[in-house]
Amino acid sequence: MLEQLRRVERLRKGGHVEEALALLHALAADFPRDARLQLELGLTQAIGRRAPEQALPHYSAALALAPAMLSVRLHRAVALAALGRHEEALQDLSALHAAHYRNAAVVHLLRAGSLEALGQLSGAEAAWTAAAAADPHSPWLLEQRARVRLQQGRGREALADLDAAVRLSGTELPDPELLRDRGRLLLTLGAPAQAGADFEAALTALGDSEEPLTQELRALRSALPGR
Repeated sequence: MLEQLRRVERLRKGGHVEEALALLHALAADFPRDARLQLELGLTQAIGRRAPEQALPHYSAALALAPAMLSVRLHRAVALAALGRHEEALQDLSALHAAHYRNAAVVHLLRAGSLEALGQLSGAEAAWTAAAAADPHSPWLLEQRARVRLQQGRGREALADLDAAVRLSGTELPDPELLRDRGRLLLTLGAPAQAGADFEAALTALGDSEEPLTQELRALRSALPGR
């Protein structure tokens, strides 16, 4: 069985999704009580075929066979969210949280995404806060909380998040996208000089690159008052 599952993984990675599915269906017919096979069928549908709706019955079957298999519940929550079924996704994520799933940051960030989709910004902000507490070295999580706080009209708190995110991204060459976002926010808060400093620092971090972000930053710099 283990060798067959390794073969499934090789087939999936090689883009031979239909062959992987055929092998899994044959294995599942021989071992109908094996939850791993149902999980692999779901993953192959969701990842290989990008068909989360077809993955759901396999995830549910795996959970029926092995209710304590928390990774299945996580994958089902992702599939449900991809289909816009956020309330159902939140039920799975709440169950994972109650069971102390090992990757708390992932559970919280998925909860935040579903809560945002449902328009529950206060709950989403709390979920991003929990995710940042679980993974305090991630500037991306702070950036997401800043985005939600901006939607709530809380610009100063969003700025504090972006300040912390820029520090976490590196002191010598911080993330240019973070600098751009902080510069834009500073502009709206009436601090064009500080915004200009962020745009300049972002351009320095990009060096001689001519990617779209460089052009955007130059346009932002040119539009500053006094230019």
